Amino acid sequence: IHTGEKPYACEFCEKKYIDVTSLKRHLIFHTGKKPYTCEICNKGFIQNANLKIHLMIHMGKKLYSCEFCKKKFNKNDTFKKHLMIHTGEKPLQCEFCEKKFIQSSSLKRHLMHHTGKKANT
Repeated sequence: IHTGEKPYACEFCEKKYIDVTSLKRHLIFHTGKKPYTCEICNKGFIQNANLKIHLMIHMGKKLYSCEFCKKKFNKNDTFKKHLMIHTGEKPLQCEFCEKKFIQSSSLKRHLMHHTGKKANT
């Protein structure tokens, strides 16, 4: 019976897990170790699943496809940012005016008009 109890606690942070395997997988984040390495470019990954996704880039496969324009993407974050072009979502707002932006680089460039100086990057 699943009680929802999470008796396995991380000694470094507040997270708790239902089993030892999940806790061990989490602990890797705190060590900084990346045990899964791409044989093509030597990039390291904490989880094997992320290595498998990375390998798709080397094989030329694109996992994410835009339903609006059919453009394809390797990375989920790039895909999500692209979707904002179609949806009109602009989550970043200027603190000085009502103007909104999709990308932080665009917001930083815009802020120069208000402050007269280059924003810290």
